[in-house]
Amino acid sequence: DSPVHHMDLPTAKLILRIKGMVGDMEFEYIRRRTTENKERIRAAGLPVGEGGPQYGYKWLRTEEGRIHPSRAWVIDETEAEVIRLIFHLAGDRGWTVLQIAEELNRRGIPTPSVKRGRKFKDNRQPRWTHNVRKLLIDPTYKGLATCHRRVKVKKGRYHELPQDQWRILDRATIPVIIDPELWQRANDNLKRHFNGYDRARKFAGRRNEEEFALLRGVIRCNSCGAPMRVAKVLQWNPKTKRHDGHHKLAYKCDTRWNKLLPADQRVCHSRPAYDEH
Repeated sequence: DSPVHHMDLPTAKLILRIKGMVGDMEFEYIRRRTTENKERIRAAGLPVGEGGPQYGYKWLRTEEGRIHPSRAWVIDETEAEVIRLIFHLAGDRGWTVLQIAEELNRRGIPTPSVKRGRKFKDNRQPRWTHNVRKLLIDPTYKGLATCHRRVKVKKGRYHELPQDQWRILDRATIPVIIDPELWQRANDNLKRHFNGYDRARKFAGRRNEEEFALLRGVIRCNSCGAPMRVAKVLQWNPKTKRHDGHHKLAYKCDTRWNKLLPADQRVCHSRPAYDEH
């Protein structure tokens, strides 16, 4: 039995409040000491934990299977091969993020979240999408350790910081998976593709204010890869037997009508793609 049970109600409330205040103070002191120690270690250029090994790495373990006291990372060759493939497609072949994701899905390569055991309620497994970009911009794979990549917004919610605001841990030792030159080529191609896509979305947003088209400035022709323009197409009218029905929004490729292109390049015969939105 707790001694509080044998006290009168006002005294018991007072004792419980005092114990709660002492517990809160001790918890605050522990959190402050932990934060100060982490900052001291990071100020020395060493990693604290940083959420555990990235995709492509694993903990160095002892003979008993426990994490080594040095908490060092070693390369996971199975995952590292996936990382090398992604950077090869982006840096050497100039593929976009979505093209790389389609290739990884076609080969049946599991995503990092699948490795962590994540799945949907209907037992579907996550697929590669834009998460490829997070791996491409990660400087860890060229041997550069970082911390403070995000800030806490509220409980359980974090905001990702721009890469130029990450803190570099210059004394940390991380095995290199990707050559720095290949890493730079892949990121240059990534910025080139992303800037073009972002610019198209920006100008499309201005035009959408007057006439909304969901994929304006983004969609490309599946046959020749050229950008598709937005057009209003008159539908077939069964009563008049002519194309004088109501207007319908469509995306059209004008490659075969572009007289500025050489004749051998004006060979696209794709049909209009209609917008159902």
